Amino acid sequence: MSDDKKYPTHRISFSEIRTDQYGEEKLGKPVEIGTVWPRTNGKQGGLIDWHIDPKNLGEGVFYHFENERGQQREDQAKGQGKDQEKDAFIQAENRKRERNDRGNGRER
Repeated sequence: MSDDKKYPTHRISFSEIRTDQYGEEKLGKPVEIGTVWPRTNGKQGGLIDWHIDPKNLGEGVFYHFENERGQQREDQAKGQGKDQEKDAFIQAENRKRERNDRGNGRER
């Protein structure tokens, strides 16, 4: 069993079509109604996990978004400490060079 966390590959959202006070159709705020999870053992396709049953939804529009956030956050968290240390050392080195360029005493 690997230690890698699994994240959904896609998210499914739904916006209901509403009619405003002037009789014009507008889309409501999108709500996440499901996620698509990758299949195991390299199989193609995905498995949909419905959070809300689509039969219970009214008339509206479905959105299918690729999900990269979860995996990107984990990748950044793994490498973030090293990047921060590296940046801190580079910053300290740059400050040292700036002090040496200015000289040791007051300049007039």
